[in-house]
Amino acid sequence: LHSYSHSLRFILCFCLTAPIAPPGSLLLLCLSCITFLWKMKIKNRSISSLLAQYVAVKAVCWLGNRQRNRLEADTRDIQRVQQETLLKRLKKHSNTVHGKQYEFTSIRDTETFQQNHPITDYDHYEKFVERVAKGEQNVLISEKPLILLYVMRQAFPATGCLQKSSFTHLFFVRVRQVGPNSSTPASSKHMLHLYTTPAPIYQVLNERDTLYLHLLFGLKDHYLGMLESNFSSTIFYAFRALQVLYSEQGSPIPINSGLNLKAEVCCALEKLMKPDPERAAELTAQFEKGFEGIAFRIWPQLHMVLTVDSGSNQIYGEMLRQHYCKGVPFYSPFYAANEGLIGVNLCPQQESRQYLLSPRSMFYNYELLVTNASGLFRSGT
Repeated sequence: LHSYSHSLRFILCFCLTAPIAPPGSLLLLCLSCITFLWKMKIKNRSISSLLAQYVAVKAVCWLGNRQRNRLEADTRDIQRVQQETLLKRLKKHSNTVHGKQYEFTSIRDTETFQQNHPITDYDHYEKFVERVAKGEQNVLISEKPLILLYVMRQAFPATGCLQKSSFTHLFFVRVRQVGPNSSTPASSKHMLHLYTTPAPIYQVLNERDTLYLHLLFGLKDHYLGMLESNFSSTIFYAFRALQVLYSEQGSPIPINSGLNLKAEVCCALEKLMKPDPERAAELTAQFEKGFEGIAFRIWPQLHMVLTVDSGSNQIYGEMLRQHYCKGVPFYSPFYAANEGLIGVNLCPQQESRQYLLSPRSMFYNYELLVTNASGLFRSGT
């Protein structure tokens, strides 16, 4: 797939930069390109799918490069960017109950904000969150909350803005070309041609059934190039489930007749499933050797595992590296919490994770903590 990408890039560039030619010559060129793509076509991948993936990858790289340049420019004037971010948030929520109480419209800089608004904990927000939970709008945020996230054992509103902005924080990283990925959030349905998971699966709401279906279609693709999940724990449990199913059934393509699927979803998936004895034999041969390093053995084109493996997910990342995904590079792109994006990993090839603070995602304040000779340890001043 790597060599295919370079060949496809050459063809596209040639078509775009070639001088204007007679219609007959252009037709011949197009036929030649189609013939080349047909010969290079990967099993189970159509020409349109390959072209769509190439264009999508290039578009994402362009957007990521643009965002990285913006981030680097922001870090040269962090105070200005942080103040712009703060004032933008305050202006947006100035007409909320909370915004009116603290006179957001009168705040013109960070110093005024710090003077007018107290340092808060959950007790400060409890009454506001209770009103939001009862369905009242325009309390803490100007948008209609979609969910209440459980943060530090308490609830906070999260809006659609969080989902819409998450894609813009992708940054360009020079890695090898990769093949279709194993999964993607349902919010990215317009990019499903990049993934092995077909669209009908995103109608399945049961986590157990969804995990099984992701595995099923991922295993069928010999040329899978990347495993992607929000958290490394999900990938670990997927491999664990695969190992358990194989040990119980002895089947390379695990069979699960207990799926709770809607009739239309089941019908759509059945149309996509075709017998593939050659792939089944490949999987059987590898499973019989054990599951250490299984990821690279069943997907020889696998170039990367894209997932967050920091914080509580660190242990799962380590277990994947030592066992199921042995020898496969990992990239943990973000450091984030339920409150929002905190940092971006711009050094994917370094084993130790380093994250650059993202100044436009949130406004940050820092509290001085002291450990002194009188018995105070990391105590707030």
